[in-house]
Amino acid sequence: MSGLTSNMFRGISFLLKFETLRANTIFFYCISTGFYLFCACAFNFVLLNNNYFKFYFAKIQRINVTANDDEFQNIDDQPVAAVQADEDAPEEVNSLGGWLQAVANQFTMTKGLYYALFFCFSLTFTLFPPSVFATTLTITDKMADPVTMFQFIMLIVYNVGDLSGRMVGGCAWSMIGRMPTIVGIYCRVIFFGTFIAIMFNCGPAWLFGADWFKILNTVLLGFTNGYLSTLCAILAPTYVPEKHR
Repeated sequence: MSGLTSNMFRGISFLLKFETLRANTIFFYCISTGFYLFCACAFNFVLLNNNYFKFYFAKIQRINVTANDDEFQNIDDQPVAAVQADEDAPEEVNSLGGWLQAVANQFTMTKGLYYALFFCFSLTFTLFPPSVFATTLTITDKMADPVTMFQFIMLIVYNVGDLSGRMVGGCAWSMIGRMPTIVGIYCRVIFFGTFIAIMFNCGPAWLFGADWFKILNTVLLGFTNGYLSTLCAILAPTYVPEKHR
């Protein structure tokens, strides 16, 4: 959802047609930051005070919850079952060094999935939007504002692919396992070649200069980003011991 909202705000900022790129960028970051601050406030001051959320959050964190605690009464007026802490409870982190060590441990324990996820997003953010917007479409050349329309079309195309990939990645039948996921992510380096060929007008022109290829290339970039990053997010926690989750 964060990716979708960020690109939605990027599309809005493009459509507003600011006089300079700097003004466009400042507006984009202001509305994006404001939206995420709003979500953070809603989480801390609204969701955290919801009894339903309190109970399940406590259950996940293995906090001792008793039926006599009025703060954790459930919605249906039935007693809340006690959730006892056990030896597998998460270790408490009280310092920046401890947090950094916990993050390093997560990368190690996930058997390459977190490294692959980091590479997946790094490649995507390198190519989109900078490399995607370094070309044009012939179908927008005759429009009143060809640059803005081109960027808007490519934003929609990418996000349709990304959303589709995430939806497919959440389906049980699409699970391909750890190694195929990692291999698939690193194979995405091929997009560097396709985007470079598009940006520098390499031949053959009927392929790299064609609108259909530019659109298909962007759709595939979005789809593979959404699909493979979703698989990483689903598979990675399964390799982490309970006490480290």
